[in-house]
Amino acid sequence: MKRIKIVSYAIILIYLLVSVYFVFFSEDLFDRFGMLEFLDFLEVWAILGLVFLVVAISIDNVQISQLTKKNIQLEKEVARLKGKFFDREEENEAKESSLKSFGDSLPAKKKAPESDEFQ
Repeated sequence: MKRIKIVSYAIILIYLLVSVYFVFFSEDLFDRFGMLEFLDFLEVWAILGLVFLVVAISIDNVQISQLTKKNIQLEKEVARLKGKFFDREEENEAKESSLKSFGDSLPAKKKAPESDEFQ
C-alpha cells in the first residue's frame, strides 16, 4: 500500500509541476494552440487533476481503515495475552502458597552432625 501512495503522490507532484509550467508560460501556449483550444485543454487538465486528487484521498482512506482494523485486532491480542499472563501469575502464586503451606506442615528435620572425615 505504501508503494501505491508514493506513486499517487508522485503523479500529483508531476501534475502540479506541469500546472505551474502552464501558469508561467500561458501566453506562449495561447499563441501556439489558440485561446479556445487551450481553454478546452485546461478544462480536461483540471478534471484530470481532480481525479488524481480523489484517487489519492481514497487510497489514504483505504489505508487508514486497514490500519484501524489491524490496530483493533492487535489491541484485542494484547488484552488476551495480558489475561493469560494474569491467569498464569495467579496459578504460580497459588502453587507457591500451597508449596509453602505444605512445607510448613512437615515436621522439622534434624540436621545430621557434620563430620570432618569427608571434607
